[in-house]
Amino acid sequence: MTVPFSKLYADCRAFGWKVNEEAGTLDGLTASGVAFRALPPQDTVKLAVRMADKKCAKLQALLAENPAFADLTVIPTDNGIKLHFSMAGITAEALKDVVTTAADRGVEQAAASFTDKLESNREPLKAYLRGAVGALLGALIGAVPWILAQWLLSWNLWMLGALVSIASFYGYAFLWGAHTTRFAFGSVIVCTLLTTVGYIIGNFFLGGGYAYLLEYCTAEGITLTWQLTLQWLGSWCGSDLLFSLACSAAALIAIRGRILAYTHEHLFLRGRR
Repeated sequence: MTVPFSKLYADCRAFGWKVNEEAGTLDGLTASGVAFRALPPQDTVKLAVRMADKKCAKLQALLAENPAFADLTVIPTDNGIKLHFSMAGITAEALKDVVTTAADRGVEQAAASFTDKLESNREPLKAYLRGAVGALLGALIGAVPWILAQWLLSWNLWMLGALVSIASFYGYAFLWGAHTTRFAFGSVIVCTLLTTVGYIIGNFFLGGGYAYLLEYCTAEGITLTWQLTLQWLGSWCGSDLLFSLACSAAALIAIRGRILAYTHEHLFLRGRR
């Protein structure tokens, strides 16, 4: 039995699609610029957009959430993707929604893939080295106000730990670190951790905490061991470490947009400072 598609053809013609009733084809271009061909008699839609197998599975699950397309399958082809589902009784609006969603997802994936390649393939190793060094130097500079407040004024301003992560990113950007989002965030986080933990531990050994521990052990006749030192270190500055890292994390979240703006900077602007 042949399913009549005359109404579907007429409605799709109103969208500006090219209709060939004899061949049973509907051709058009989505708003995102993806060419497609729908073949209602064959229950098939072909789109000229490539998608990875994993993305095809996700798109299929997304479209199948609509009960009307529970039988829909997404198949990758050499020239793009193919949607296969029953078009018996389908409306022009429903067909348009399916085609638009599939095309938009394909374009999004293509843009993301291009960005990843742009980030990883266009910059030399020295850009990553510059970024790592810049992030570390920036973190060390950012810790200076915290250190001065502690040593000169005896103020334990752990909230100044926020400056460490902020300065770390600006050090990364100042030395033209690689425009890779994961590497930029990773460098800033690692250098912030190293600087914060290093300062707090150093302050324990040089700022009187360790000397006080030695006096306590001598007075109580206790043998000083590494286990005891670590326990004392945790009780002495554990809360300061947690609070300062929390401030650093909050500051990193606050400048997240600035980091993303840097890592997605146009090629023409990269290295021009």
